[in-house]
Amino acid sequence: MLVGLSIAVIAAAFVALTIYLIIALRSINDSVQQVSRTLEKVQLQVDEVTRETVILMKSTNQITQDLHKKIKQVDSLFESVSEVGEAVNQVTSSMKQVSATVTKSITHGVQNGVHKQQKRIDEVMHWTNVAINLWQKFQTLKSNKPKGEDRNV
Repeated sequence: MLVGLSIAVIAAAFVALTIYLIIALRSINDSVQQVSRTLEKVQLQVDEVTRETVILMKSTNQITQDLHKKIKQVDSLFESVSEVGEAVNQVTSSMKQVSATVTKSITHGVQNGVHKQQKRIDEVMHWTNVAINLWQKFQTLKSNKPKGEDRNV
């Protein structure tokens, strides 16, 4: 009888253990299914983010290429502006040199002309002084004569 009772206890323990294992396995199964559903949702979100990232990358590449083209165009423009600036600088420098040369030529020419004509200028100044002196003497004589004599002059 003890053997029968021991077998009954072992059988009852085995049934209890089996029931506990069934409950634990169902709980694990539910958890795994929930994790599976979550992973599916995450996978969908990752796929969507991946698609958006690819689109964004393509757009970024296009913008980058467009910027490179425009930068090259602007570089050409700046090079042209630089060349124009250099040309203007050269023209300005040339104009300064020409102006200095012309000024020197004119100054030299005037100095030569004055030097060559100095004798004539001196004569004109001399005769001008003589004429002024005569005029002053005439005015002095005129003012010293009585009023009746002025009419004859």
